[in-house]
Amino acid sequence: MVWGGGPSSPRDSLLSGLCWAVLLWAVGGLTSAQSDNNEGCEIPITCRVYNVTFMNCTWDIAEDKDIQHYLYIEPSQECLTYTTDIQGRNVGCHFDNVPKEQKIYFLMASVRNETAEWMNRTFTEMMDEYEIFNPPRNITVNCSESNCLISWHEPESRRALQAYYFGFEISILKKVGNSSEKVVTSTESGHQTETFYNYNSYDRRFKYILRVRAVYDRSPLVKGIWSDPIEFGSGEQPGSPWLVWVLVVFGSLVFALGIICLWKSLVLKRLFPRVPQIKDKISDFAQPQNSHIIWEEFKQSPEQCEVELIRSQGPKA
Repeated sequence: MVWGGGPSSPRDSLLSGLCWAVLLWAVGGLTSAQSDNNEGCEIPITCRVYNVTFMNCTWDIAEDKDIQHYLYIEPSQECLTYTTDIQGRNVGCHFDNVPKEQKIYFLMASVRNETAEWMNRTFTEMMDEYEIFNPPRNITVNCSESNCLISWHEPESRRALQAYYFGFEISILKKVGNSSEKVVTSTESGHQTETFYNYNSYDRRFKYILRVRAVYDRSPLVKGIWSDPIEFGSGEQPGSPWLVWVLVVFGSLVFALGIICLWKSLVLKRLFPRVPQIKDKISDFAQPQNSHIIWEEFKQSPEQCEVELIRSQGPKA
């Protein structure tokens, strides 16, 4: 579909043939209407309000390819942004600024060439029942050792509805390895002023993912938008059981071997005490003091010795 613009003033261009088809289903999801004499001209409309001020409407096109539809609010505010099919017929409309009144009246002009058909229909619908609410605001998580207190504020809405008019859905996933398992899917009913939830199965070793959304109490089938995921918990998962058992067995073996070695050492010392040796004082005294002196250190080489010749003379005859 392509976004396009409608005629700037259909009443000026189609004065002779314009007729208003009045108030078909004002808003979303309702495809039945009160009957009258012009049932063949009835066009079901589905509208949804989102992001507080925006609204999208869609409708079924007539079998007659020459019929064009134009949508108005109250009825002076015309839709300026239409969605069209491949044949250029309007099949949807986008409004940027939706009135904040609880009830909104729509007017649709169904035009066949230059003629128009009148339809007189009046419907009163609660616009709040067709608003897709934004996520709750100011979501916080405060955890102790075994539980977490989750709190939030009501979502921003078109008519600034209080928390009393909302129910809230809470989704909590626990991350286990590379997968996640759902541990909480709770719906807090409306007509309460408190906006909190107490999670009593918290385990700080795991990591959790929290999301919250609002549901209008008068239209529980229209769900709000989930909040962005909020993670809490340390995510420090416990070690594998087999590794713990290996460490326990290994430590027990080391301790047992240490006890056995100590006991064996004490028993051997008692059974085979060390025999003291008799000291031989005479042999120790008679042993020369310098028996271990290396005499070679005091030797001199032949070249370092001075040789002196001594001549002996006998008696003269």
